[in-house]
Amino acid sequence: GIRKIEVGPQVMDVLDIQYKKVSSMMLMNQGNWSDLDLVFPSNQGTPINGRYLLTCLKRLAKEVGIPVFRFHDLRHVCINNWRKSGHDYFKIMKATGHKTMAVFKRYNTVDEEELKSLTMDTYMDTSLMYLNCWDS
Repeated sequence: GIRKIEVGPQVMDVLDIQYKKVSSMMLMNQGNWSDLDLVFPSNQGTPINGRYLLTCLKRLAKEVGIPVFRFHDLRHVCINNWRKSGHDYFKIMKATGHKTMAVFKRYNTVDEEELKSLTMDTYMDTSLMYLNCWDS
């Protein structure tokens, strides 16, 4: 189905540049253009071949020195970053289209840094341990 998402000004700037690029591609390839209203079309206006896209991604990742990732991995990163920033689970679920907590939990992972940050002091107020409950 169709899902609406909020995007920031940086994403809008990138999409505006892409729109202008696609408009230019349409003009240059008028006779061979399939107008399917795609944001990221091939040079003929058709969907980009998945294998070609993966080949480009691998090449670019190698050029900039980052590990190869799947686009779907970005979804996991986004969900975890929102959670770490303190956003409410239900808002995140609404934004990502997760209808159940079980599905949402598959995308939501706790990393080693988060585990290291947990101490008993953050779990309970240790200052109360020194109160003598029997003194009146």
